[in-house]
Amino acid sequence: MEIIVLMIKGVYHNVVQLARESFLSGKTKPLSFREKQLKQFLKMYEENEDEMVLALATDLRKSPEQREPQRGWASPYTPLAEVHYQRFCSAYYPQYHQPMDLQIT
Repeated sequence: MEIIVLMIKGVYHNVVQLARESFLSGKTKPLSFREKQLKQFLKMYEENEDEMVLALATDLRKSPEQREPQRGWASPYTPLAEVHYQRFCSAYYPQYHQPMDLQIT
């Protein structure tokens, strides 16, 4: 059991380290990358919606109201809504997005 825990901690340590290095680099992903990720998320959601709703009911004991995408887990504040808002954002992105170097001290 201890070996498994140590292996998991090692994996998480590597993930955290990569995330820190990426953040500290100050580089941001281009809008096209973000749009592609959102479109892939929407496709995954549409292909697996029934399974996700069932998992929410089974694993998390969510009520029918909480499982409904428009009122529950996929409310306007979730990544699914990002897909629908991306058209709005991409129209304004160029004028507001100014790449900058982030320095953490």
